[in-house]
Amino acid sequence: MKFKKLLAYMLSVLIVLSAVFTGINVSAADNTSGIGQKIHLKAATLEPRKRSLMLMSKRYSSNEEKPYIVSFNGPITDEMKNDVMELGVKFIDYTPEYSYLCYMTSDTAEKVRDITHVVDVLVYENEYKIDPALKSKISGKKGIKSLTGIDTAPLELEVRISTFGFDDNNLAGEIENLGSSGVYFNGNNIYAKIPADKIEELAQLKSVKFIEEVPEYKILNDKASGIIQSEIASTFGYEGEGQIVGIADTGLDNGIQGIKYGTIHKDFKERVLKIIDWVNNTGFDENGHGTHVAGSIAGSGEMSNGKIKGMAPKANLFIQKIGAYDGSIRMNSFYSLLQEAYDNGVRIHNNSWGKNSQGTYASDSADLDSFVWSHKDMLVVVSAGNNGPDECTVGSPATAKNCLTVGATENFRPYTNLLYGQNIADDPGETAFFSSRGCQDGRIKPDVVAPGTYIASTMSSLIFPELLQTRQIYPGNSNYHFMNGTSMATPIASGSVAVIREYIMKNYNITPSAALLKALVINGALDDEGYSQDKGWGKISLYNSMFGTQIINDTDSLSQNEKSTYTISCTRTDTPLKITLVWSDYPAAVQNAATLVNDLDLKVTSPNGSVTYYGNDFTVPYDSDFDRANNVENVIINNPAIGDYTIEVLGHSVSHGPQPFALVTSSGFLTTPKTIKATSTTDSITISWNPVPGAISYDVEVDGANIVNVSGTSYTHSSLAPNSEHQYKVRVKSATTDSVWSSTFTYSTMLDTPFLTTIWADDGVKLTWDPVFDATYYDIYMNDIYFDSTDSNTYTITNLVPNTKYKFFIRAKTDFNTSNSSNILEFVTPDIGISYRNS
Repeated sequence: MKFKKLLAYMLSVLIVLSAVFTGINVSAADNTSGIGQKIHLKAATLEPRKRSLMLMSKRYSSNEEKPYIVSFNGPITDEMKNDVMELGVKFIDYTPEYSYLCYMTSDTAEKVRDITHVVDVLVYENEYKIDPALKSKISGKKGIKSLTGIDTAPLELEVRISTFGFDDNNLAGEIENLGSSGVYFNGNNIYAKIPADKIEELAQLKSVKFIEEVPEYKILNDKASGIIQSEIASTFGYEGEGQIVGIADTGLDNGIQGIKYGTIHKDFKERVLKIIDWVNNTGFDENGHGTHVAGSIAGSGEMSNGKIKGMAPKANLFIQKIGAYDGSIRMNSFYSLLQEAYDNGVRIHNNSWGKNSQGTYASDSADLDSFVWSHKDMLVVVSAGNNGPDECTVGSPATAKNCLTVGATENFRPYTNLLYGQNIADDPGETAFFSSRGCQDGRIKPDVVAPGTYIASTMSSLIFPELLQTRQIYPGNSNYHFMNGTSMATPIASGSVAVIREYIMKNYNITPSAALLKALVINGALDDEGYSQDKGWGKISLYNSMFGTQIINDTDSLSQNEKSTYTISCTRTDTPLKITLVWSDYPAAVQNAATLVNDLDLKVTSPNGSVTYYGNDFTVPYDSDFDRANNVENVIINNPAIGDYTIEVLGHSVSHGPQPFALVTSSGFLTTPKTIKATSTTDSITISWNPVPGAISYDVEVDGANIVNVSGTSYTHSSLAPNSEHQYKVRVKSATTDSVWSSTFTYSTMLDTPFLTTIWADDGVKLTWDPVFDATYYDIYMNDIYFDSTDSNTYTITNLVPNTKYKFFIRAKTDFNTSNSSNILEFVTPDIGISYRNS
């Protein structure tokens, strides 16, 4: 432990030379006229001063309170709010830009309009109360008649109704009078089943603020651990010890009785603290999803002799079963779910489920943000969703601001089955095609990515037989199986966070905030060019987050017009300077289209003052625009100057302050290669990796013995036997030092490629090929889709459709290796005879 603490001290000694906290006039450079300012609601974008209050007194009686939007002329100070509140106005929700949804009479609204720093007062119309997705759904059902000309039965929808919290004593009865059923309160929200044609009438009720459909949720690692670099963390003794990770999913193996009688999957032996079942009181995992997720987080690998382990194999687990055997989610309050976990000691919470919300910020997203705002030391980790590759496809609650949203990259298992002729697990640097990306309000989501294709993890012993038929069992060990999805990437991230949290608590002697954990993950993942919409800030790197990132702040907070200043020393120019600012923002109102409430700015100035960098501005001159959408900001300087950089964090617009924040940096750190991949022939293997800043060459350790130095970013290992397995590690050499070795990378030369021929028979077509040495079976593909496997060197396909074109190829296989695809045979089946092409 002395070495670990010394390492942490050495990495942080260059960090904070000074920290200054001052008040500033942040708004001095802002637009104070309100010209060009817009109000971003989901249902409409409003322009202050283009609407009139002339008819307001006729629409509402002078003493009747109603909702209005008050638009200010810039970032809203307490003094500005007080001037309005003195007139008896009730403030409800912050509404970007620089506006508030308020409650007042029409007479008061006229007076508020005359206040100097108020740009306009707009009526909050009933049409703004309906979520656009819900409105589109009910509009499509209007006027629909059956084929007989009779009106069809009205569509009934389950909705969540946000209220203003005023004058709602009779609201439940008013909703029931509209033909609703199952009406119940949950905080300031009401849930009900209501006929679709009554939604617009519901919006007319005075106490209703916003209406949205209740979402239908669904559930959305031996190789992965090497890609994430948990092997390196484990080498230094960090495996999630002392951490409690919560998992809300489909249960765990044989559930509560498994814990009681000691029959739970042995990879979790004595580390499952509790199982709470929200579905049927057993904790049984009859789907298999939850057990797989748990193994990726904290599986010990006991049932695989350590081969298939989770990221944090010494972490403890708290299980909440919210998913049924069919993958449907049964949960009536996300906030309560998180509170239950928190009360049981959970500080990292995994959620591999969600709803396809097309990138919108929904109520469950707001619930998550509200919880983290009130419980700032619990990081909630959420799957981005599997609706990619299109933009604006991140689901909810993954669109929340304060969670760590995780997308999926490919794993590295080139021997797995092809999908339409393509391998979805042969490039760990590639984003998985299904991984969701992008939010409607332009925020950067996912935050990070992790491997999510063909992830091997623990298998439940109680999976329903019909589901079991669809699962790919791990070869030679039925205690594990493969699964794909951002559901699988998310627990890899959660386990990584557990390891990072252990490291921080042991070496910095602090309890990290959720914002700090998120900042450490993002800073370690950062690509040199900044963010991309499909990968967010990059792929998780435990090594970079733990040993290459240093904490500047996790205690300061800012109010409106304040700033904090820090100084860091940069001692080398060949490695990047990276600075990451993260804050857990106040929850946004669900009726708003823009979601950032408290807006902080990151500003970095070079040692000689000649260059200024704004957070998330990655193009020259780097100080053109401040970010007004994200609660994560980064500055990346790829070739920094030697000297002291000044970092400023500014409270641009803090309507619900003070706002705490986390600030971290990496400087002068020589990382190890993050992404290693390979190609092979029958007698050679070529491994390659991304270039590392500061490298002048690379050492490659071959099969644990020979070390070869190369100047480029690849190495070819030649004169090898077919189907032979080999191991490699890579480290970076700079002018002054070496990095640590990368995780071990294992790969094999290929099997010989079979040559495919055919014989046409009366009952079909017979595929034939010469046996391949060492092959144990052959995969057969028809029209680019996996068709079947056989251990023979012939296969007959019957019942082909006449006058139809078919394409066939095969691959020779072992459990963990493959050949190249064979030659392609294409057939056309006429009514009589057959023609074919061999390619």
